[in-house]
This record gives sequence, C-alpha cells and structure tokens, in this order.
Amino acid sequence: MKLRYTAVVLAALTACSHGSTASPGPSAASSATPAANPVDFPLYHASAVIATRDWHATVDTATARNERSVYGQGAGAYVGHEVIAQTSATLPQLEAWLDAFDRTPPLGYRVAVKGSALDEARLRAQSIGLAFGSFEKPIDGKRHTVVVIAIDPAQLDAKAGSFISLIGDYKMLPSAFRGPIDAQAKARTGFTVSEALDPNTPLGAALGALSKLRASGDRGIVLLDASKV
Repeated sequence: MKLRYTAVVLAALTACSHGSTASPGPSAASSATPAANPVDFPLYHASAVIATRDWHATVDTATARNERSVYGQGAGAYVGHEVIAQTSATLPQLEAWLDAFDRTPPLGYRVAVKGSALDEARLRAQSIGLAFGSFEKPIDGKRHTVVVIAIDPAQLDAKAGSFISLIGDYKMLPSAFRGPIDAQAKARTGFTVSEALDPNTPLGAALGALSKLRASGDRGIVLLDASKV
C-alpha cells in the first residue's frame, strides 16, 4: 500500500535540484518547557512540543481511498489531533527511531503500512528531508491511526523549495483558475494542490509545520492521529 503523501516526494525529485543537506542548527528544544502531547504515541525522547491542535473532517470515498494512511476506515467523519515537536536530533537519528518502531511498535500499536511500495517511498522521502511511519491500534472498538512524520526543514527547503513556493502561490489564485492546475498536478503527481493544502492529511500537516520549524534551526516531528466518529 502506497501512502498518498509520497506523491510530493516524486514531484519534488522531478522538479527540484539536488542541493546539499544543511548541517544541524542550534537547538531551542533543550531550553523550552515541553507542552503536553495529546496523542497516545511517544515522541522522540529529546524533543519538545511547540504546537498542538484538534481537527475534524468529513471525507468522501475518493479521499478516503487516496489518504488511506489517515482515513483507513473509509468515508465518513473523523476527529483527531496534530502535534508539532522540535528536536536537535538529526534526520538519520529520527529515521532510526522510526525504524525501531517498525520492529517493535509502541504498546498496543501495530504497523499500519508495509511492503516494497513503502520502502521505495521512504527512500525518496529521505532524499528531500522527510521520514514517516503509520501505526494503528484499537481504542473502544474503533481503529485509531497515527501517522508520524520527521522533517528536516533546511533540507526540505533546499530540495523542494520551489515546489512549496508554487503551493503558496496557488492559495492566491481565484477558484476558477485552480481547477486546471489541480487537474495537471493530479495527472503528473497523483495528487492535487488542493489536497496538499489540506492540513488534516500527512502531506498538508508536514508542509504546514514548516513555518513553525524554520526559525528554530531544528528538525521537526509531526504526529497526526485520527479516529472515525
């Protein structure tokens, strides 16, 4: 099963140059007082929560099919949380942390997505500064899904900055002009720009976290959890 948000990786690799990875910057996490993590999933040990929010969404069948990593129970209403944390850990350290969860998930969880498509997507994501995993466990008889995304903002900006800028410009277009752009993006990458702007999807959450992480010079971790109502 291929995670939907890996399409941004394909697009970025095609459109952007291969700049060098920026070295880790100074850490603000070490001096910050961590906020509470509302998601029942452990963060990296040397990280601090900098933002949280509750969210809800009603999705149709097509969206549920395309975003199976979050909306794995099909069409309907979902609720969840988003957590953004920062850490001075390097992206390879965060990748090792996620790999350890793949082998031994947190208590009660199981790996939600496996296979060669996932391995391929992770390699492509790694090259532009992203790492991810998807996990799930039953809570009160309902499937509870958590997508974990590790981000190196400096590397992502270097490798995919032009793509991200295009998404920003898209927001200012009149709705009548968005349709053709969405159709072209869908044909070339498998996702629309509108989908990339949805903060309740892994791709949208990762892009949305960038503005909160750039100033710190740290890497980031995004937890996006979801349960069907």
